[in-house]
Amino acid sequence: MTNFAKDVIAELKKLILDTSICIDLYHGKLLKAVLQLSYKFILPDVIIEELNEPSGELLLELGFSKEGTTGEETKDIFTLRNAYAGPSTNDLFALLLAKRMAVQLSQATMPCAMLQSKKVLQHTAYCG
Repeated sequence: MTNFAKDVIAELKKLILDTSICIDLYHGKLLKAVLQLSYKFILPDVIIEELNEPSGELLLELGFSKEGTTGEETKDIFTLRNAYAGPSTNDLFALLLAKRMAVQLSQATMPCAMLQSKKVLQHTAYCG
C-alpha cells in the first residue's frame, strides 16, 4: 500500500464491526462493495483469528483492518462477560475497542440497549 493510500485511509471515518456483521456481509456477497464506502472498517484481532467463513485472512486481504486490545481491556472484557450473559466475548471485544477508539460500533446481535442502560456504553458513539 502506498503512503498516499495510507494517508487517505487514516482520514476515513472508522467503524468497528463484530463477527455477525462480517458473516452477514460475506453471505450477502457484499464484502468488496462495503469497502467502497468512505469508512475504515476495523475488526478486533480475536475476531480475525477466529473467523472461518469468511476467513480473517480474506478480510485483511480485501482491506479490512484489525486492532488489538490491551491487557487491561482484556481483563475488563472478562469482567463484563461474567456480569452480562447476553453478549458474546467477541462482541465485548468489539464494544471495548469502539469505546477506546471513540468510534462507531456496528453489530447485529449484541443487546446494546441493555448495556447502554447500564452505562457500559456511555462513551461509545453508536451501537446498532
